[in-house]
Amino acid sequence: MAGSRMKPLDDLEKQMDAILKELEKSRKNRKKTEDRLQEMEAEFNSQVKELERLRRKAGDISGELDLRYRKKREEIQSRLTNVLARLESL
Repeated sequence: MAGSRMKPLDDLEKQMDAILKELEKSRKNRKKTEDRLQEMEAEFNSQVKELERLRRKAGDISGELDLRYRKKREEIQSRLTNVLARLESL
C-alpha cells in the first residue's frame, strides 16, 4: 500500500527529471545558437568593412580614370587643333 501511495510521487519525480533534462538541452541549444549568431554578426561586420573599403577604392579609381580621360581628351584636342592649323596653313 505504501508503494501505491508513492507511485504518483515517483511519476512526478520522473516528469520533473525529464523536464529538467529538456530545459538543460534547450539551454545548451540556445547557447550554441547565440554563439553562432555572434560569429555570423562578426563575419557580417567584417564583410561590411571590406565592402566599404572596396567602394572607397572604386571611387578613387573612378576619379583617377576620369582625370586621365580628361587629360587625354585635352591632349587629343590640342593635337587635332595643331594638325588643323597646319592643314590650313598649307
